[in-house]
Amino acid sequence: MAAETKRSVAGDPATTGPAPVSLLGMLSGGLGAGLLVCAVLVGRQPRFTLSFVDAGFWGLVVALGAIRYLDLRRSAAARNEGSPAGQWRHFALRLVVVATLVWTGCQCLQA
Repeated sequence: MAAETKRSVAGDPATTGPAPVSLLGMLSGGLGAGLLVCAVLVGRQPRFTLSFVDAGFWGLVVALGAIRYLDLRRSAAARNEGSPAGQWRHFALRLVVVATLVWTGCQCLQA
């Protein structure tokens, strides 16, 4: 019997590289977080007070987590793999820890 080979199909998510959702998260996430961190530092508000900029920062953190979950779910479905929950939990934990450290650092630098 002849061995079956997997052929690359144009538009197949398992063979075409990163999804547009993943690219959106990578490009806009870092840029948006950087801009919001700058806005928090320039805002000159009292330490550890919440503002619209802080709400935007944490909203971006939640959006990045959701984008990563959708990306993992889509890629796992394309490759017929199991649940992406474990990978997402690791990503979400790192994201929350780093975001908390950055936000706390910015708040400590406030006037």
